[in-house]
Amino acid sequence: MKTRLLILGLLLGNYCLSWGQTNMQDQADAWWAEAQKAYQEERYADAIEQYEKINQSGLADEALYFNLANAYYKSNQVGNSIYYYEKALLINPKDEDVAANLAYAQKMTLDQAVTPLAPTLGTAMVRSIVQWNPAYLKYGAWLGMWLFVTFAAIYRLGGTARLKKWGFALATLSAITGFLSFSAEYLRDHWTSKDQPAIVFGVVSVREAPVVSAPELFPLNEGTKVQVLEELDGWGHIALADGTQGWMELSGLKKLRELPE
Repeated sequence: MKTRLLILGLLLGNYCLSWGQTNMQDQADAWWAEAQKAYQEERYADAIEQYEKINQSGLADEALYFNLANAYYKSNQVGNSIYYYEKALLINPKDEDVAANLAYAQKMTLDQAVTPLAPTLGTAMVRSIVQWNPAYLKYGAWLGMWLFVTFAAIYRLGGTARLKKWGFALATLSAITGFLSFSAEYLRDHWTSKDQPAIVFGVVSVREAPVVSAPELFPLNEGTKVQVLEELDGWGHIALADGTQGWMELSGLKKLRELPE
């Protein structure tokens, strides 16, 4: 009796996890419908508000970033439009529609953006993992672990040989799924800690050193894409495509990747 109650409790926990994920997706679908309607009616501020709700929920994807960028572009917010076009390209660098719209938005800024080097096969594989939604990776890792515990309990406490066989097989599969998800999450965090592209917001001054009194090297306009090489006391050491480097305050940057805490 105790064995059945334990198995029932574990299965109920799995159901609750799945229900929570489904409920969040339903809410995101409702926000998406409202945003699409607002965009078609040229109520771009309302569309942005609904798109941002999805973004904050952790369910963002290429389509969301693309539509959000379009809404910001229609609102003449060049920095945000370029930022989200770039976010969309991080997920799918070959999307011609995103690239074309980004080119239009970049015409509103005169500064030179970072041009990435052609990636090797290994780098391309790592970058593809980096683009996966971190919320899904965490969910997959925890779900895999929870299922492993569930099926391991079935294997350990199952009363028949057939039940034990299925429990062992599914526990092994769950362990592999959890391990791969944890590994992908670690790899994503490790890579994003090194690759830090960012978009400039406002007109900022790039200086020789990370202090306000340092001589100004050159200004950067809003929407410029840079690479953050290092950070120090609220300042970022940045680089442009031509190799030009300098320091600017991090408050004038918005990173394209969310780094782990």
